[in-house]
Amino acid sequence: MNIFKEISLFPKTIKLLLVCIFITRTTYFMVWPFITVIFHDSYKFDSFTIGIIMTISSLISVMAGFYAGNLSDKIGRKTIISLGCIFAVLGYLALAISTQLYLSVIGLFLIGLAYSYTEAPCRALISDILNDSTKRELALQIRYFTINVGGAVGPLLGITFGISAHKSTFLITAIAYALFYLIVKFMFYEVINIKYTKIAENHLSIWKAIITIRKDLIYCIAIISGTISYIIYSQIDFTIPQFIIITQHDLAVKVITTVFVANSITVIISQLIFIRILRYTSIEYRIIYGMVLFCLFQLFIYFSNIGNLPYLVLLIAIFSVAEAIIYPNLNIQMDRLAPEKHRGAYLGASSLTILGLSIGPIISGFFLKETIRGVFLVFFLICLMVICLQYLIIKNLKKESRISNEQ
Repeated sequence: MNIFKEISLFPKTIKLLLVCIFITRTTYFMVWPFITVIFHDSYKFDSFTIGIIMTISSLISVMAGFYAGNLSDKIGRKTIISLGCIFAVLGYLALAISTQLYLSVIGLFLIGLAYSYTEAPCRALISDILNDSTKRELALQIRYFTINVGGAVGPLLGITFGISAHKSTFLITAIAYALFYLIVKFMFYEVINIKYTKIAENHLSIWKAIITIRKDLIYCIAIISGTISYIIYSQIDFTIPQFIIITQHDLAVKVITTVFVANSITVIISQLIFIRILRYTSIEYRIIYGMVLFCLFQLFIYFSNIGNLPYLVLLIAIFSVAEAIIYPNLNIQMDRLAPEKHRGAYLGASSLTILGLSIGPIISGFFLKETIRGVFLVFFLICLMVICLQYLIIKNLKKESRISNEQ
């Protein structure tokens, strides 16, 4: 069946959710890729300081994410997603009106909370509504696809209307999340019909959830692998923009815009291709193949002169193909490994992978400050770590399957 035909058969709530994701991510990408430029120009911070600020914001998201996912098992996805939208509106408003550093930092913290209160519950909601594993995995792939469509459209709109590196653009993102809130509040009908009563009966306290997940070796390895993968992903949001600012400051906004548009367009095209090509390949091997491409990217950019914009776009295309393969499948891997009765708690725990987005800017900021290009050799070694962890997951899944068959 054609992919778009399959999407048309999704329940109304899933379609509305995908529309909301597109709108919020489009407005987000109008300005967020330039957040490092704004902090650099407004507050005269160096790469390492900006990395620390963004890391603290991400850490708040991580700490809240596990609690939000677990709580959504008890009181429902709709309530938690609504709270996330409110946090987002307040956070983006704070960034839009701030003239002082403290208000900008508060805005970043609220946005970190908003991410944790929408990300895992939205993924759990998709899994709740779509019982068929094939449809569920397609929906998770399309969700990531939609995010990247927004990532392609957002910077283009921003640069077209001359608002890319202006704080006032955050007002548009705040309005988008206000719309998301209204749609969740008044139009998510299927959510009411999901049997949360049964889920609530199996609901674990936060400490019991931590103990249960800690005993799940394969899931813990997957979380570590995902965390390291997001350290690598942070390159597109932090390392590469900062590298461009350092090496091509006068052309930074133009080059960064080109990079983000090239990234998103390549991811969109690649994902449509690889959804079909890799559909019969195991999740773990999909992630390994993507990591091999990431390794090549690190080596090519280390040994190259990225002052040549077309060549930089080609390197970003390699990064983007790897991204298109890896990150939707990380979500699918977490979904497959999560038991249905504790899905919210498990997917909430998977928000720990966002630690990678927290750690990434610190690693990048330090090495950019010390060696500039050496940061890409460090990330090459980090890519190899993920490949090893995925092979470890494969080994343990085979062992678990063998034990199950013997019984």
